[in-house]
Amino acid sequence: MEEITAKISGITFSNRSTGFYVLRATSDSGIVTVRGSFPGVAVAIGLRAKFVGKWEEHATYGRQLAAVGCEIIPEKNRTGIVTY
Repeated sequence: MEEITAKISGITFSNRSTGFYVLRATSDSGIVTVRGSFPGVAVAIGLRAKFVGKWEEHATYGRQLAAVGCEIIPEKNRTGIVTY
């Protein structure tokens, strides 16, 4: 399993009743696409999160992290607290 920490920069798709998301996130290695079900996790643009999953190559949408877990990382500075 791969683990990345990234800042959520966009929500491409969401189904809040199931907790399924397709996210754009900015990590140290650049912009990545993350997809997965995260029921009970308050996903929002601007939050930092740790994702656990495996990389897959989608025929239409390209390289994505198929995440099985998401943990929001609260930021300790003023901007992070306001965003959270």
